[in-house]
Parts: sequence; structure tokens; C-alpha cells
Amino acid sequence: MRSREDGNRRTVRELRPSGAGSVSRIALCVALGAGLLMPQAAAGAQLRGSISASTQYDSNLTKAADEDELAAIYGTDRQLYDLISTIGAGASYSLQSSRSAVSANASINYTKYLEYDEFDAGGGQAGLNWTLDVTPNCNTGLNGTYSLRQSSFDENQVRKRNLQSRYAVRVQGRCLILGRFDTVAFAGYDQATNEAEIRQSQDREQYVYGGSFAYRTGRGNLFGVRGQYRESKFLNPDPLATQSLDFTVSQLTAFTQLALGSTLSLSFDAGHSRSEREGASSASSRPSYAASLSWSPTARTSLSFSAKQTISEIEDRLSAARERLDFALGVSHQLTGRMSARLSGNYTQDKVLNDIGEVDLLPTNLTTDDEEESVRASLGLSYSLTSRVGLTGALTYAQRMSDVALREYESYGASLSLTIALGN
Repeated sequence: MRSREDGNRRTVRELRPSGAGSVSRIALCVALGAGLLMPQAAAGAQLRGSISASTQYDSNLTKAADEDELAAIYGTDRQLYDLISTIGAGASYSLQSSRSAVSANASINYTKYLEYDEFDAGGGQAGLNWTLDVTPNCNTGLNGTYSLRQSSFDENQVRKRNLQSRYAVRVQGRCLILGRFDTVAFAGYDQATNEAEIRQSQDREQYVYGGSFAYRTGRGNLFGVRGQYRESKFLNPDPLATQSLDFTVSQLTAFTQLALGSTLSLSFDAGHSRSEREGASSASSRPSYAASLSWSPTARTSLSFSAKQTISEIEDRLSAARERLDFALGVSHQLTGRMSARLSGNYTQDKVLNDIGEVDLLPTNLTTDDEEESVRASLGLSYSLTSRVGLTGALTYAQRMSDVALREYESYGASLSLTIALGN
């Protein structure tokens, strides 16, 4: 990655104005959740609920760079810090018979910023899952989800609230043949839309089809291959664009999962994808690799590690691709019967490839050969006050170093949350 003193670093370009359209959709989550949870309790049914409250301090709320360039866009070089409070409630319902199972869940939340109330927002999610055993070795299922959440400012790269709405449906069939061969086929649809005008160019819908075939050994090892075809269509294309951003992706991945005793497991993936833009004269092919490890050296301690390398298209940019290297580490330990601790860390390195240099880019966009590195770490402590009441505290740190000045930031945070479980 180029050094901070590199004279080629880009600074500020003109920022497109962002609209103020903001429509709360909390009522939709509440209505959907109520509809899903209407069935009365029956034999074998379970109805559970929860309420929660949390408070969080963030030293760099909008993930802004500590650079003079901030003044040219926002009129200030001051990073925003705030105390953020969230309240939430959720419920889940499940019912199982000899051949079928159905489960539903819904939750709502509201987030309040102490100082910058223009970021206040509500959100929620709802889901429904149904499974039917067609034969002793085959089943089919249907899953549907809806969510409304506030995008992180790290995603937005602008000082504006953005509520993202997303719903998805998926139908799946699965069979275990001869007790060893696991086959899966599925089809799905999802749609995502954004409240902030500056992000509405990313609104899109997707159709996904795929399946997998795997062999299970007697020791719990798994060897297989999976494939997927995805067709994405942008809902608000630029009327002046000379080429559509709509694209298709075909992926084929070989994978293995190895159980090395009762405490250690490994997994490896190696894949290849082919992406093609609508109307483009050629397609691009990209490899991907991944490995992960899970280890429990004692009954109280567990460790996980993963490494992944991918090259994928930047979906809302013509011809641009992102090469990403990602490492993640997590350690959990049960300190006492009621208290546990978790330490996690993540390192990501990104590099942009093959960008053709569109002229209408935000000042936070990466272009060809731009690189950046991100580091995240957290330390959490959970304590069970009773069997139904839990308390969780966490300290967080994040830093990003980039060839683009406005993408660099550093932030610290602390949070405390209380959760109360309800129901049978």
C-alpha cells in the first residue's frame, strides 16, 4: 500500500447532494411479526420473547478521517462522538409435528443518539421457516425474511442516515442418498432498497439458483462441490449510462470439512466464479480460496481462525474488481458458571483491480491499484444474573489505513447491554 506521504493520494472531489427522504418502516415489522405469531400455543409448541436495552459510546460516529479534507465537504474537520441508546423487543414461535416443523420470529428496535438526533432510527426483522419431511431421507422447505436496519457509516461513507430494507425468500429440497450422499437444490429471490438518495443507485433485486453434492464419511468428514448462479438487476439505473450495471455470476466451489477428533475441525474451500455484465463483450473469471479451523482445547475454552482470499466484482462499478485478503480470530472462555469472555480480531486487505476510471465517483471511492487495510478488535464479557437475565459489556477498536484520504479513520467504543428472556 502506498505510504501516507505519497503525493498521488487523492483528496476531495465534488460530492453529489444527498436527498433527505426518510420514511420509517417500523410499523411494517410490527405488523408482520404480529401476523406470524398469531397461532395459539399447542402441544409441542414453544413461544418465547425477549426485551433488551443497551447503551454504547462511539469516539468516531461517522467513521470520518482526521484530515483537513473534511472541511471542504462537511464544513468541519471535527469527528463526531456520541452516546447511543437502543431498546428492543422480540418474539419467536415454533411448532413441530412428526413430519413438519414451522418457526417464526420477529423483533423491533429503536436507536436514539444523545447529541446527533438526526441519526435516530427504528428497525426490525421478521422471519418464517417451514420444513416438511417428504420421505425419511428427503425434505423440502420454505424460508422468508424481512429486515429494516440502519447501515453503518463505514458502509455509507457519508454523514447521513441510511435505512436499508431487505426481504428474501428461498425454497429448498434436500435428500440423503444411501446414508452418505447429501444433495441439496435451492432457488431464491431477494431485494434491497436504500432510504438515502445517494445510495439508491445501489438498490437491486437478485435471483439465485444453486445446489450442492457431498459425500459424508463414517467419521463425520465431508467432501463435496457446490454451485450457484446469480442474476442481479439494479432498480434505479443511471439514465445517462452507456452500459447497464446488471450482471450475472456463476460460481463453482469444491469444499471439504474434516473432523480431527472431538475437539478439532478444519474446512477448506477452493472456487472459481465467472461474472458478466449485461451487454458486455467479455466476461471475467476470478478464483477464491478459504480455510478455517475450530478448536476446543478444554471444556471451557474454544478457538476459531479463518483465512480467505477472494477476487470479486465491485457490483456498482463497471469493470472494477476487488481483491480481498481476510483473517479472523476468535477466542472464547467460560470464566465461571455464569461469566464468559470473548476476544476477537479481524484483519482485511483490499486492492482495486481493472477500474476503467468512471468520472462520477464519490471522493471515498477506490480506483485502480488503490489499497487499504482494516483492523478490528473487540473484548466482550457476558454475565448471567439469572437464568433469564443477562448482562454483556464490550470494548471495541477499529482502524482503516487507505490510499484514499477520506476513507481513513480510527475509532474506539464501549457498550453495555441488558437482555431479559420471556416465555416458555
